[in-house]
Amino acid sequence: MQVELTARHVKISKALRAQAEEGMDRIARILGRTTSASVIFRVQRHLQIAELTVKARLQTIVAAGQADSLESALREALAHAEHQALRYRDRHLTRKRMPKEEKVLTAPPVSRQKSRPALSEDGPLNGKQGSAKARAAIAVHSFPTNTAVVEPI
Repeated sequence: MQVELTARHVKISKALRAQAEEGMDRIARILGRTTSASVIFRVQRHLQIAELTVKARLQTIVAAGQADSLESALREALAHAEHQALRYRDRHLTRKRMPKEEKVLTAPPVSRQKSRPALSEDGPLNGKQGSAKARAAIAVHSFPTNTAVVEPI
């Protein structure tokens, strides 16, 4: 996922950048295919603000966090965006049609007979492997040919 970081009147530290990318990866795992994400850090007087925007195929998630430090503001915004992503995913899964549990068939595993004959203790005969293959009878169904229907005039 492409993460675009923007800072307005603030400097972004490496730890803050790593925290933002790790949080966006967590949200990307929940949503599946995400195209882009942007994180905006800004300051208003003594308040640090982090805004997130994640654009998925069919959903856009927007979250904001406000705190005294950028790390805690980012953590708050990531938690809010992750909660939205979980709600969206759960809503999508409940709409998806699933089979009922009592109708799910569990077939026993198919067991096949060994197609190669067992080698005797003497080993191969005359230096050749046994070439006899196990053959199974296949039921062939034939349908009657269409007979011409003559209509009376």
